[in-house]
Amino acid sequence: MPGVQGLSSSNLRYMKKFYELYSDPILPQFVEELKSKEDSINVPQLVGDLSDKELFSIPWGHHRAIIDKCKLDREKSIFFVKKTILNNWSRAVLLNFLDTDLYERQGNAISNFEYALPEPQSDLAQEITKDPYNFDFVAIREDYSEKELKDALMDNITKFLMELGKGFAFVGREYTIPIEGTEEKIDLLFYHLYLHCYVVVEVKIVAFTSSIVVQLSRHWTDWYICEYCG
Repeated sequence: MPGVQGLSSSNLRYMKKFYELYSDPILPQFVEELKSKEDSINVPQLVGDLSDKELFSIPWGHHRAIIDKCKLDREKSIFFVKKTILNNWSRAVLLNFLDTDLYERQGNAISNFEYALPEPQSDLAQEITKDPYNFDFVAIREDYSEKELKDALMDNITKFLMELGKGFAFVGREYTIPIEGTEEKIDLLFYHLYLHCYVVVEVKIVAFTSSIVVQLSRHWTDWYICEYCG
């Protein structure tokens, strides 16, 4: 292969791992059988539910980072490939999320979405949750108050939004809403562009209790709970 570059011993090892990670020995044979029956047929290959075009749409450096962190875990690797495509992550951002156990945390928060929301909205709502959320970017004293936590989150709003995930838009803090002649304040109010709904965040530093449910129920007639206090 004269003139071809990028074939260092290191890169060749990554190419071998890439093949082992994503190859499916059944599908290529199936495609060849179809082609033998009809030369003009065009059947795209799939890796999981990822097309070959999507798989090769992210830079090779991203693939090397995913291989290093995910080893030969195919589902985890596909998860980060899809996240990279969806969010247009740079390699630095990808590396950050590879180091925060995002795959293990994504969609695992305790909620009542399965029972309170219709499909597929319930699945999408659950998917945007994490357990636990990673707020390592918040630098505050050990025995912090709720106000100090809210102040720290607002001081790092860009990193906070990145941890929440794609689709969240910040509306306001201590957002006032009129209810039956009175005014209630929401700690943090977001709008989710894909769910097409508001997301109310009540900041607590204590364990989840029934009193929090009562507080949330004063805000909305229809409300759904995702538990995460910390």
